[in-house]
Amino acid sequence: MIGKTEESVNCDLVLQEKEKLYLELQVIFSKQPGPEVAAQVSAYQSYLKSITNQMKSVAAELNMNHSQVTDYKDELERVGRELQETKRRFFDQKRRNQLFSTMEEGPVEN
Repeated sequence: MIGKTEESVNCDLVLQEKEKLYLELQVIFSKQPGPEVAAQVSAYQSYLKSITNQMKSVAAELNMNHSQVTDYKDELERVGRELQETKRRFFDQKRRNQLFSTMEEGPVEN
């Protein structure tokens, strides 16, 4: 009878230990994400991929615009230089014409 009591006590201890492990596993599993979290993560990933593609598109457009701005600045500088050169030639010609007209009129006599 003592043997059966010891055996019963040992079974109770084993049972209590298994119940304790079962409760610990339940706590661990309750902290694990469920299928709804996996679906939400998947939705966030596709949204992030979409936004990333949009950002790449905007970045490419921005680079293209920077390139155009640089081209326009270069063109503006070139046209400015051409304008200065044209003005210089115009005033040189005007000066020559004035000198030529003054020479045609002859010396001024007093």
